[in-house]
Amino acid sequence: MLNVVLAEIEKRGWRQVSGYPGKSGQATVLFVEHPDGRTGALRVLKSPTKKAQRRFEREFEIVSKHDHPSIMRLLDYDLDANWYISQRGNDFRQWWTGRRRAIDMVPDDLAADAFGVIGALADGLAGLHPEGVVHRDIKPKNVVVVGPKESERPVLIDFGIAYRPSPTRLTSDFELLGNMAASPDLAMNREENVSPWIDVFQLAQLLIWMLRRRLGGWSRPLHWRWVDYIVGIGPDTDLALRAVTALASEPRLSPRNGAELAQLLSDMAPIVRKASVVVPESTAAVDRGRARGRAQSALEAAEHTSLMEAAYPQAAQFIALMAGQLEEIAMSFERVGLPVRISDRFEFSAMHEAVLRDHSGSGQRDIVHVTCGGDAEIDRFSIRLHCVAHSPVWNERRAEIRNTNPYEFWFLCSGGVLRPDREFPVVPIHLFLAPDGKILNQDHRSLDLKETTVDEVLAAITGWFSSEQLWFAVSG
Repeated sequence: MLNVVLAEIEKRGWRQVSGYPGKSGQATVLFVEHPDGRTGALRVLKSPTKKAQRRFEREFEIVSKHDHPSIMRLLDYDLDANWYISQRGNDFRQWWTGRRRAIDMVPDDLAADAFGVIGALADGLAGLHPEGVVHRDIKPKNVVVVGPKESERPVLIDFGIAYRPSPTRLTSDFELLGNMAASPDLAMNREENVSPWIDVFQLAQLLIWMLRRRLGGWSRPLHWRWVDYIVGIGPDTDLALRAVTALASEPRLSPRNGAELAQLLSDMAPIVRKASVVVPESTAAVDRGRARGRAQSALEAAEHTSLMEAAYPQAAQFIALMAGQLEEIAMSFERVGLPVRISDRFEFSAMHEAVLRDHSGSGQRDIVHVTCGGDAEIDRFSIRLHCVAHSPVWNERRAEIRNTNPYEFWFLCSGGVLRPDREFPVVPIHLFLAPDGKILNQDHRSLDLKETTVDEVLAAITGWFSSEQLWFAVSG
């Protein structure tokens, strides 16, 4: 079949030339050139099965309908014969490695170039994402560099496993995408509707790869927090890098598509600008300040989201256990003739979602509220499990506690209508859940934290109701 295609393209003026374009999943790739000076990459479908042919046709349709400098362009094709010729490009990995090794390359200038590359690729995808098209396989191998040396530009290629909305899916449930280096979360086709966020995340990973200290090969996704970037980049560039990659790693916060990512990168430009770019200082100072503020806010939101998501399962389990125990304790009052009313439990998941949506605030609700001793006017006392979920707080010591423990819990026992000469004796129990799973009890005076257990907390609560001072305070 390949010989037939080569004979066909020769009739159109194309001829094969030397060079190794690399491997391709579903197509054989050869370099070709035309007498008019154009050079291209010939892609011929390897195995024309029905499914492979549909993928090939889909790739052709995606590329042929979108003309953008950062998306590969078609030069010739015969879809019936399962081949097309696209722009020939140079290996992106070699090109970028060469730029990194340039003796005169200033680290911050290199970072500015990397932001420009990712911004251009994001802008190319901006026309595809509104139509539901998601590339899904962005990596150095699928980027080539085209154009003369003075105007080289990276171009995104290989839309072979791209997603496009259609009545039938070409990738079945639990079929792996990509290769051994693909993210296990992104490689598995778990979503009914594939989100453009996948491309945003992969572009951020490409940015990390371009600027990490040891370039190396393409690997599994790296966590933005633990990346060592090239030596010599300034604090502003480092802040912008971590802000962009942190946001793109959190689906709740991330730019939703290529257009939003391109805008975010543009917003960071004042603090990731080449030294050779001259801007009036009065303008530059304002622009830098705004960009720094945006980057710091983004980084803070990403940190907070990551922390809350990690803490949520543990907090939900703790609430379910303690609320159940609290209700069980409260029901013991029924046995001594005190009426008990238990409010409907508030859904902890709803508060969690609300706080994640508003990163500048916090949420607090009674998870369960038990009232004992009569109607509202003559309640003896009430006991509550109160939860507070915090956005980052920066105030001295409490800030340190809340930034590592986003959920805190209060067990409160309060008196109802008391006589003026009676004082309610119960001190609230104030707890934090540590990231390692420990329960920390905070002293209400010194603010010192002491490790405790569920059993100790329950013992303290039940101890309230064996106190003669409590019953004296609530007695008529």
